[in-house]
Amino acid sequence: MAVLASIRDVASLPFRAHKRHRARRRSRRRQKVRRQQAVAAYEQLRTTTGRPHLDSATSRRIAEYCSEVLGSSEFQPWMRVYALYQGRFVEGWIPDDYFSMRVRPALSNGRPLIPDKRSLSRRLFATEAFPDVAYFINGQWFTTDYRVIAPDQLLGHVFADGEEVYLKLEGTGRGVGVRRLGRSGFERAIQSITENGVIQRPIVQHPWFDEIYPDAVATLRITTSYLDAAGPRFRASYLRIGYAGRTHVEAEKSLRWAVIDREGSMAGEALDETWRPHSRHPDSGFVFQDSQIPFFHESVDTCLRLHARMPHCHIVGWDVGITKTGSVEIMEWNSGHTDIKFSEATVGPIFLDCGFERFAGIENRRAAARELRS
Repeated sequence: MAVLASIRDVASLPFRAHKRHRARRRSRRRQKVRRQQAVAAYEQLRTTTGRPHLDSATSRRIAEYCSEVLGSSEFQPWMRVYALYQGRFVEGWIPDDYFSMRVRPALSNGRPLIPDKRSLSRRLFATEAFPDVAYFINGQWFTTDYRVIAPDQLLGHVFADGEEVYLKLEGTGRGVGVRRLGRSGFERAIQSITENGVIQRPIVQHPWFDEIYPDAVATLRITTSYLDAAGPRFRASYLRIGYAGRTHVEAEKSLRWAVIDREGSMAGEALDETWRPHSRHPDSGFVFQDSQIPFFHESVDTCLRLHARMPHCHIVGWDVGITKTGSVEIMEWNSGHTDIKFSEATVGPIFLDCGFERFAGIENRRAAARELRS
């Protein structure tokens, strides 16, 4: 049996090598896209704000820092965006592509991440903070405690508390793939579903958010980390706000408004998807200056409490909705690429005390895991 096992192992080597090669190619393509996005963001930010190019001294410091500290000059593009926005260079920033290529593989210890599947969230975190109503799993509908829902009972179950719900499919994110469904068109809409997914009830947001934009629930992104025995820590937060008739927040068509301190104080401007700053909401005219988000402490505390139940995930991005009564509901969570670039640009460095620079030069998961354990 041992001989047969050895033969199988040897025979599988070419396949595994090919699989690794394909994974590396996909990774390089993703990093190329992220760097192209950084170059575009730099030009958009410079054009929309009228800011001059970075001076030669700042550009030189960025190039040296990326080469000497982060291990490659290829990580410059996002560092240049951060410096252009803040008007200075700050040591300790983590470029978006460095986070993806170096930090995340190391923190995952060379192993696959815990799946942030929507249909598992309530079970994984043992909480009802997720506004889930039903799950579609492998062609079958289930309640939130995984009891099968009979086809003739599905409509009554899903719309027991209202006339609208949201359908979110697995494998989608950033607001893409979200569908708002009413009772009348629900059965027709679900006939085309092939992926697993979740039905969530609508969140009736706090009146303060309605003053800004009433047509879509504002999403509070909270980033937390769990890196050592000190437990979960808050890292950064910002608010995503819809505009231009959007009925739900999409990352590629929304305003991002930075939270600048632990009290929930907000920045004096929000940025749209082209990095154009806005002092007022383009639809409602809401003035962003001198604002403070309600129930911010409660939102952060909820995310920290939930992260404490999942120490396997070192960094998590939580998408939070705050209801009219001040309760906190988690719309989704992300333990993969948690979109750090906006927070780094506006209030960063947000990982200054983490020592992520030690992962410089590590180009594969096994080496990253060894470095993390050392």
